[in-house]
Amino acid sequence: MAPKTPANTAVVTGKPRAKKAPLWPRVKTTLCKIWHWTKWILLVVIIFAALAAISIYNARRKRNLTPHQLERIRSLLQYASKSADEAERIADDQPIQALLHADYAVTYFSAARHLVDEKTIESLLGTDFAELQQYLQQLQQRLLERVYVALAAKTSSSRSGGASRTSRSSANA
Repeated sequence: MAPKTPANTAVVTGKPRAKKAPLWPRVKTTLCKIWHWTKWILLVVIIFAALAAISIYNARRKRNLTPHQLERIRSLLQYASKSADEAERIADDQPIQALLHADYAVTYFSAARHLVDEKTIESLLGTDFAELQQYLQQLQQRLLERVYVALAAKTSSSRSGGASRTSRSSANA
């Protein structure tokens, strides 16, 4: 019998010997897969960049508003002004109701601000945008402090009133 050598081992075991593929075709296949995935990644990045550019362009583009739209925005700003005036008027008598009116004023102003830019609001009102925004925020803050003070005074008076009732009832007993 012939000695077992690598050349005739396949014949003895009955299994064919697996041959390794040459190196270059494997490298070529790997490079093709990498290039395929890179193309898709680049395509997605380019699409996102294009969408971002379109979004920025639309945000910076000047909007032509119709007179009806401008009138609606002006009415929002007038509601804000009326609510702020009402808040100032009733601030001493009803601080919670005044705070509610101040919140409405800030909300109306914010709605108008989200619809148009600052320059349009300034041209509609004839006042400085930042000054008006600061005034409304300060009004809201001032009224919120008044509500805190009113609630603190009411809470402390109810606590002291309750304590005096219990001390009186224990003194009578």
